[in-house]
Amino acid sequence: MPEFRQLKLGVIATADADFRRCVQLAQRAEQAKLDLIVFAEGAAVTLEPTALLAGLAAVTTQIGLIATASTIYNEPYNLARRFASLDHISGGRIGWNLAAAPLADAANYGFDGPPDADARLARAAEFYDVVAGLWDSWEDGALLRDKTSGDYIDRDKIHFLDHAGAHFKVKGPLNITRSAQGWPVVTLAAMSDAERALAARAADVVFTAETELGAAQAFYADLKGRAAHHGRAPDDLTIMAALPAPSADALATWLDAAAADGFAVEATQLNDVTRGVIPELQRRGIFRTDYTGTTLRQHLGLRVPENRYTRERAAARG
Repeated sequence: MPEFRQLKLGVIATADADFRRCVQLAQRAEQAKLDLIVFAEGAAVTLEPTALLAGLAAVTTQIGLIATASTIYNEPYNLARRFASLDHISGGRIGWNLAAAPLADAANYGFDGPPDADARLARAAEFYDVVAGLWDSWEDGALLRDKTSGDYIDRDKIHFLDHAGAHFKVKGPLNITRSAQGWPVVTLAAMSDAERALAARAADVVFTAETELGAAQAFYADLKGRAAHHGRAPDDLTIMAALPAPSADALATWLDAAAADGFAVEATQLNDVTRGVIPELQRRGIFRTDYTGTTLRQHLGLRVPENRYTRERAAARG
């Protein structure tokens, strides 16, 4: 089977307050050669997900590490800096699970309540634009550190964002360079039309809750089609489904039927999947037996995002 039809596998977990349990889960997933692990905010006692990723980056070497962070109770500059820093610490293995829904009590953040759905999505869309713009602040080669010439940076390759929008005003630039994978992978759970619209232009990975094959195929075609309208290739967007009872036959069928590019399993399913499902997928040649790359984008077959300023300079030269 062609390499591009290799399926992707991830695990979804809560950022448990017991760090040792999180370490064990991440290391088990890495031993099974999974692409990624996503840590969500939980209603119970949990660790802050981005702080958890910093710890896990030190005890894993290859698996992608993704933290959920809300666009309601964060600010773009701080979030962009946190995730870019984590991407450097991990060697390019970090992802941001963009959540437009409220993940915490609004009263803890100075609000009487969360904004309505339309307002949340509008804020999320602008939030993403600011973060992506900040991640492009530095072109490749901007950090010189040339002791001979005394030049520390190439000022022509560092850019102010100067964003002024309905929700945010951010000058930039970010005070950290791009990482080994360009910038962190952006993931998003999308069901509504507005969520799909945002995912089609912004997300690298989209999680779907569809569990019926026909509905999943329709979702897959819709998202890939929307992405094409933004000039994106089909492989620029990875769609991952969550099946209640994943089996090798089911995963292979969905992959072959263009219903999903990969699958996310719950942490409670990981042992069964690693013992029974993954060996069969490997036997069929549709899941890796070892990692072939070092960054999360390489695991997922995603291209490194081209720096917008580098692209504009190249276009101006003709």
